[in-house]
Order: sequence, then C-alpha cells, then structure tokens
Amino acid sequence: MNLTLFVTIAVLTEGVTDYIRSILGEKAKIPAVIITLALGIAVCVLSKSDVFSFFSIDLPYRIGCVLSGILISRGSNYLHDLLKKLN
Repeated sequence: MNLTLFVTIAVLTEGVTDYIRSILGEKAKIPAVIITLALGIAVCVLSKSDVFSFFSIDLPYRIGCVLSGILISRGSNYLHDLLKKLN
C-alpha cells in the first residue's frame, strides 16, 4: 500500500460519510465517527489494504487491515478539516 492509495481511501471514506450523513439528515442517531470508522475498516479489509505491510510489519489475521481502517478513518477527518480550511 503506497501513500497515494492511503490518501485516496481516506478521501473516499470521508466523502461517503458526508453522503450518508446528508441522506440520514441532522437528526441521525449514528455519529459521523462511527460511520467513518466502519467505512474505513470495511474498505481496508475488503481491499486487503494494510499500511503496516508498507513498513514491513506483518500482523496476523487481517489485524493490519483493521488497524489500517482505523488509521484511515482518523486520517480522513484530519484531511477533511485541512481541505475545509483551505477553501
């Protein structure tokens, strides 16, 4: 997994989260953090994206994919905030 793919998945996760939140409306009982976390983990597990393998760290049982999904979900928030400030 390279840095470009990591950023792409983070942006995709944030974008899909924004769409889901707009569909559900402001009164949705599911916090955006939960949606972003679920999407990040799902995308990484399904695409077998493992940030840790990039650093030659082998984790068993797709734990690396799950942890990568958590990192991506957090990274998408930071990236979204940065893009918002730039606009």
